Amino acid sequence: MMLKRGAGPAVESIRSIKQWVTELLALSEEERVMVSELACHEPGCPPVETVVVVLRGARDTVMRKFHRPAHELTRAEVEAAWAQGKND
Repeated sequence: MMLKRGAGPAVESIRSIKQWVTELLALSEEERVMVSELACHEPGCPPVETVVVVLRGARDTVMRKFHRPAHELTRAEVEAAWAQGKND
């Protein structure tokens, strides 16, 4: 389930995350970054996670998940996740 659009500090944070990933991966205009905050209501699941997806072509998609809201992420954490090739 997605959180309400335009909710709180998420909007600016999501814009920042998109910019960080675009710069980090030197993405072209055809390549896209999607950032979403998702709510989870299942036992043991964090209440909110941030999912970052890079679409580099029809068959080249990369995703990273962070187990907290977008406004809590730092550029260093995002860069580390992409450099290490793993989720938080």
